[in-house]
Amino acid sequence: DALPIWEEQSSNALGFTYSGSRKDRLLVESITLQRDARDYRYYPTKGALLRLVSEFNQMVDENHYFLRQSIDLRLYRSVQNLILAGRFIGVASQKDLPSYRRIGLSHSLVRSRASYKSGGGIILALNIETRFNIIPKRYYSFELFPLVKPYVQNMQFSMEGYLYFDAGCNRLTDPEEAKMASNFWAYGLGLHFQLPYIETIHFSAGWSPGQPFNEPFLRTGVGVTF
Repeated sequence: DALPIWEEQSSNALGFTYSGSRKDRLLVESITLQRDARDYRYYPTKGALLRLVSEFNQMVDENHYFLRQSIDLRLYRSVQNLILAGRFIGVASQKDLPSYRRIGLSHSLVRSRASYKSGGGIILALNIETRFNIIPKRYYSFELFPLVKPYVQNMQFSMEGYLYFDAGCNRLTDPEEAKMASNFWAYGLGLHFQLPYIETIHFSAGWSPGQPFNEPFLRTGVGVTF
């Protein structure tokens, strides 16, 4: 898909916008190529997803432009009673990015207590999970409440566990932030719940090097981890 977008960013905070007027006007053009061969969007068990995005941003009131490219590759494979899942994400930028376009690692990419900075440049992240079933998928129906009977039929529930390993690299262009740590990794475990209406939620506990075992990084979210 190719899509031009007109965008305006404004803020009273110093340093947020690129222009001195505290308002940036941009013409954004992006091209997205995607191939989704996953068997089930909400909880994939096999297949792959590839998404490539190239974005060009031209400031209307300033002689400045910046580019950003990204790749998102996800692979899934079922091996007996296990699901092996992997994800690779890479984002690169050219020219100085305004604050609202800066990229960096996040706790969704490397699940640890680390403090991630964003200053433009390149980020790389790798996630590997081994998923296993704890409570097989079951469907429940409730007949006690006639008024809501159509909404409480064939309600699904299951619970899956997973072990994960995350690694990430943050290459920043800001001179001060570039002095900070740039390589991160973490490991942990978690649970996926497939529920009616919500589809999937997850909980995880993770650790990074030097982190006490009794102080895990706890995280929760809606949807499968990836």
